[in-house]
Amino acid sequence: LGPTRMGKSFDGEEILYYNTYDVTSLLREDVNVISALNYTMAEKGFLCQLTVFYDDGDKKILLNSARDAEAFRALDGKAAFCPDQSIGTGYFKAEAENINAEQYPFGFENVDFDASAWHPAVLREDLEISGERLLAPYPSDPVGRYEQEVALVENRGDGHYFIDLGREVIGGLRLTLTADAPHTIRLCFGEELNEDGTVYTDVLRGAKQTDTYIATGDDRDLDTWAPLFTYHGFRYCQVTGLDYLEPEMIDACLIHTDLENRSSFTCGSPMI
Repeated sequence: LGPTRMGKSFDGEEILYYNTYDVTSLLREDVNVISALNYTMAEKGFLCQLTVFYDDGDKKILLNSARDAEAFRALDGKAAFCPDQSIGTGYFKAEAENINAEQYPFGFENVDFDASAWHPAVLREDLEISGERLLAPYPSDPVGRYEQEVALVENRGDGHYFIDLGREVIGGLRLTLTADAPHTIRLCFGEELNEDGTVYTDVLRGAKQTDTYIATGDDRDLDTWAPLFTYHGFRYCQVTGLDYLEPEMIDACLIHTDLENRSSFTCGSPMI
């Protein structure tokens, strides 16, 4: 879940936006669990409601994070995500995504996960979102993740690989992990290249375009590593820290709404 989004109505009323998802296909018989990975640099709060709708038109709220706060437990994600710098610029701030597999709570989304060592969730009234605001659905389609094959994977030696997507995108890379020993993998993203063919990053206005994964080299590692909450605008990527990387082990993970393309543009100018 991304950071808090607030706005104002036409008459000046403060609005707190939310997204709605159909989770019918995710439900299991017997016991279910709600798990959330919350991403924010400021308002560390979480709002959630699960509502069931019946065939006769009736509905029932099964769980509400304010009403049922005692049903939730929480873990500070700093140790797992190693925050060190914003990926944003002077216009916005967003934490860089650096995963430490030694600390990541693998399996926290499963019913049988033991969260007894986590802190009980508490109701907070000191947050900006705790004031009187109109709850309203966000006026846009939810953002999804969509895969795209990369155009080029080039081995440049010493565990250094160069990736070209063929066009600029918003998102990240999905990487199959094959670590058999502890080591660090780094992905450095960019929109342009230096004269020597390396990724050019000076134009980024201070944004940190590097994702880091600290692998354990055992069964605690993720099978695939893809952006959980961060994103970049990029065409090129430098990957370091891998013994080998085949094209089928990596693809782009685009982040956008599921909008239908209704127009196209072609031009004979190479510059454009």
